[in-house]
Amino acid sequence: MSGTGTTFSVDLGVAPLPSMNRLGVAVNRVQVRWPEAGGPVERNPESIIERMNRRLRDDDWQGATVAEVLRAARVAYSDGFRTRFKLRRLRRFFVDEVRASRSSGFLGGMMSVYLSTYVPGGDHTRSLALALHEAPDSLTRIRVICGRRPRHKAGMRNWARQGRTPRR
Repeated sequence: MSGTGTTFSVDLGVAPLPSMNRLGVAVNRVQVRWPEAGGPVERNPESIIERMNRRLRDDDWQGATVAEVLRAARVAYSDGFRTRFKLRRLRRFFVDEVRASRSSGFLGGMMSVYLSTYVPGGDHTRSLALALHEAPDSLTRIRVICGRRPRHKAGMRNWARQGRTPRR
């Protein structure tokens, strides 16, 4: 059949793709309603961090929302921020809140932060995974996703019993 120049057209009955404009509008609506659901990179991450640091420093949580806290966590654990020494207190705050919280919205948002900023062997990944694993028992779905308790946790408990601190 080569060289005949005949082309065949077969209708496979595949529906055309939806308009990307409609899809973009739908995505934007979801991101506006649930910003903690993993929206786009923040336009001004420094101001988000600055505002959260101010709230933490002044212990002023008047008007704070879970979405605002999760937005700051997403920035604090993001690629350009997670190794900043200046933000260690803020990251410690997020880890402590995960351990103490019973809010499924907050814990689910922090699980999203964990998954979206995961780096194998990363300090931020390990500390957040441990905190999520130690979250209240009612949140078994997080335990299922995180898997078993990391081996290094038991080792740290053994160090603590002996009154020593682990080497870094």
